[in-house]
Amino acid sequence: MPKCRIIIVEDELLIAEDIQLSLEELDYEVVAVCMNQEDALRDVQECRPDLVLMDILLQGESAGIRTADEIRRKHDVPVIYLTSFSDKKTLEQAKITEPYGYILKPFHPEVLQSVIEMALYKHQMEKDLRQNQAWLSTILTSLGEAIIVTDTDGIVEFINPKAEDITGYKREDIIGHRLETRIRFQDENTGAHVLWNPVEVVRHRRGSDRTRNLILRKKSGSSTPIQETVAPIRDNRDQLIGFVTVFRDVTRQREYQQRLREFSAYLQTVQENERTHIAREIHDELGQTLTALKMDVSWLKRKMDDIPDPIDQKMSKMTELIDQTISRVKQITAELRPGLLDDLGLAAAIEWQADEFSRRTEIPCSVKIKSENLMLNNTLSTNLFRVFQEALTNIMRHAEATKVEVELIETEQGIELTIQDNGCGIQKNQIDHSKSFGLIGMKERIQFIGGQVHIHGSKGKGTQIHVQIPLSLNSEPATS
Repeated sequence: MPKCRIIIVEDELLIAEDIQLSLEELDYEVVAVCMNQEDALRDVQECRPDLVLMDILLQGESAGIRTADEIRRKHDVPVIYLTSFSDKKTLEQAKITEPYGYILKPFHPEVLQSVIEMALYKHQMEKDLRQNQAWLSTILTSLGEAIIVTDTDGIVEFINPKAEDITGYKREDIIGHRLETRIRFQDENTGAHVLWNPVEVVRHRRGSDRTRNLILRKKSGSSTPIQETVAPIRDNRDQLIGFVTVFRDVTRQREYQQRLREFSAYLQTVQENERTHIAREIHDELGQTLTALKMDVSWLKRKMDDIPDPIDQKMSKMTELIDQTISRVKQITAELRPGLLDDLGLAAAIEWQADEFSRRTEIPCSVKIKSENLMLNNTLSTNLFRVFQEALTNIMRHAEATKVEVELIETEQGIELTIQDNGCGIQKNQIDHSKSFGLIGMKERIQFIGGQVHIHGSKGKGTQIHVQIPLSLNSEPATS
């Protein structure tokens, strides 16, 4: 490890030589001994020492203080004052230069070493702290998210450029003021004013943050949707010292999400129309053709006398095969677009699908319809029915259930569809997983038409899917 390099600034030669001898015995390297201010400033610049020992009354006046101040400002080298008895005024002036210690003349080598080591350690710690602060400041300034730091009373202590851009407030407008007096937050659903309450953050789960969607009122009076996260700041003794609020403008994100929903709805509409078209074509063209074939085979059997057994058996098998194909065509047509949905409405289609599910899986699926005359438009009927189909598919594949209960209710507020199974129960991470495409599809379908989907799972107790549709959305002509 290299030796600590020291410059001595002392105008009394004998004292300077004595200090140099003591330092060298303590294994320090003395790179220069200076008798005046000019030499000291020159040697500090040329030698770049680790520390300077400075006579506080250099040349019998305060030149030592002025020299130490210039060394601190220009070169960031720690200075220790060498002092004998001095007046209070001189010591007060010396404090301003932020020295790293004082050594009283005459001194013991042990005292000299301890003061030097403490000064070097303190200077290194301060240097590291300044560097870390510079790094942190650069990072916070360059981040793409808005950041505001407050103390425990909500007084703003820091705001980065991104937060200035979003809020419209400059540093001088907001630092030193309570956050609430400058920036207003509103609930995005009700528009009600939302208090920035530090106590609420402290009560939140220790060590965690809190994220919420809000409307931010800018300095200009305009507003923008934001996603905000507030987290407590604690010192090394785990004492609360402030809060950091991080938020970002989600206007463009919301626009993209809306476009995606519109595009998804468009694709679903196209898909439903295509399914309806294909189902009709299969039913009308293929179904009629198969029926005609069956009639032709029956006609041939009636017209032929004394049909040989092999031919008769072949024709019987042909008739049987045609019947099976007709049955399969009906099944495919129903899966593409149940005729019941268009002819008799949602309730009948759900009952038919539940019976089909029970027949295929042998899992009982009971349906309760609580409506005297449920009449929904085509959009609502189709989306609710597709959600029901997807729910049954998930139950069949993943739930390990032994029964399913379905309830379709019409209330004064709207339509509610509930699908409850008694299976293993879906977990929250599964609900929120980015690859749970079936669940995502359910939510997108219902959210786009203005409804809500709530999915809850309890381990070992099953999963519930609850869909709510306001009656105000049922404005189009209803399906019969």
